Order: sequence, then C-alpha cells, then structure tokens
Amino acid sequence: MLINLITIWRKFFHQLLRNQLSLILIPITILLLIGTFGYAILEGWSLLDALYATIITVTTVGYGDLSPVTPGGRIFAIFFALGAIGMASYAISAVAARVIQWEHNRVEQTKLEKRMQAIQDLQNHVIICGASNIGRISGLYFTRARQDFIVVEADEDRLRRALLYLDVESPPSALEKR
Repeated sequence: MLINLITIWRKFFHQLLRNQLSLILIPITILLLIGTFGYAILEGWSLLDALYATIITVTTVGYGDLSPVTPGGRIFAIFFALGAIGMASYAISAVAARVIQWEHNRVEQTKLEKRMQAIQDLQNHVIICGASNIGRISGLYFTRARQDFIVVEADEDRLRRALLYLDVESPPSALEKR
C-alpha cells in the first residue's frame, strides 16, 4: 500500500515537473504559502487576513487596510514584496510567452494545413525536384506559362533563393546580382 502511494506520488510529481505551466504554478503556490504563513506568524493575523495581505502584496495593489506593525513583520514584508513582485512578473511573462507560442503554433499549423490542402487540390501540375539553377529556370518558365508546379527541395536556404528567383515582379537578372 505504501509502496503504491510512493509510486503514484513519484509519477504525479514527475508529470507535474514535465508540464511547463506547473513549473510556474509551483513557485507561485510556494510564494503564496510563505507569505500567508509569514504574515500569520509574524503579525498574528488569521490565515484569511494573511492570505489577503499576501495577494495584495503580490499583485502590488496595496489597499493599505492591512499592513505589518511589528518590526519582524515589516522586515518580512520588505523582502517578501521584492521577491514576490519579481516572481509574479516572471510568472505573468512566462504565461504570456506560452500563450503567444501556442497561438503562433496554431497559426502556423493552420497555414500548413491550407498549403497541404492547396497541394492536394492541384491537378495537372508539374513537380520540380530540386531548386538548383535548372530547377529555378524551370520554375520561372512554368510561372510565366501560368502552369501550376511544386518545388521539392531538402535545403531550405536553396528553396528560399529559388522562391526569390521566381518572383515575377523582380527581373531575374537583378536577383542574380544579389
């Protein structure tokens, strides 16, 4: 029974550490616990009042209705506020970064799906294998002839150069001089 509980706890803790959101939530939770118990012990406040003061400190709202009066409580509040504001700022920026990354990945996935659907919908198209000089010239020929084609190239840099070359708005001679 005890071994099963230890195994379950280890799996839970391991899974928790693998989740990046929990890496943000664990320090914030610890911070809130430290603040709550610190204020409760040093100032003699109830746990609810101490949690309230902790949240007010972390969020930098500072209503002023609860403030430490003992020297130990004031010293604790100074260092707690400095640490809490820094950690809360980090947590907010980390969560924002995750949300932005998630949104970026979602947009990229949507663009990829649209591209793949466009390729799937192609009919009577030409496949150019490689974006070498011959592949670029062939692509330019098919672009001017308004023939659908796909370029398959493993080297991403070479593919970018080919796409620049295939820009029909810019003459190829100007691109070759770059």
